[in-house]
Parts: sequence; structure tokens; C-alpha cells
Amino acid sequence: MSAARAWHALVLGGSRKPHDPVAAAAGVSIKAFARVGGTPMIERVVAALADSGRIDGITVCLPGAAPVDAEAPGLAAALRDG
Repeated sequence: MSAARAWHALVLGGSRKPHDPVAAAAGVSIKAFARVGGTPMIERVVAALADSGRIDGITVCLPGAAPVDAEAPGLAAALRDG
């Protein structure tokens, strides 16, 4: 049996329109930062990928002005720590 192949994941956290109703209801700048069960959605996605055992790297794409430190502090820490 061969070893499982590792993949590089690309997580897109952009916004398609300036006034997203989910982001507005959650009080955040982009929908990816909306909290589900107290955790920003994008942090859940990144954690699931990291914990899968099949991903050898994760690239996160966000709008340049996204306030990551304020709205997704767990993601900000992960990005700093590599």
C-alpha cells in the first residue's frame, strides 16, 4: 500500500460584494470572519485542513485590508507562527 499523498490547500476568504448580509449580521468586515459557535468560520476551515493529516501546507487569501488581528485572532496567530 502506498503512502497517502499530501496536498497544499488554498483557502479563499474574499468577499464578492461590499455589503455581505452575513458579515453585516455578524458585525465583521468579511463573511469568512463571521463566528460560528464563537469561532470565525475561516479558522474552522484552516483547523480542519491542518488536522486532516493530508495537507502539507495551507495558503490563505484575504482582501488586503482585512482586519485579521481584530476579527480572526486565531488565524492571525497561525499566520505569524507559520
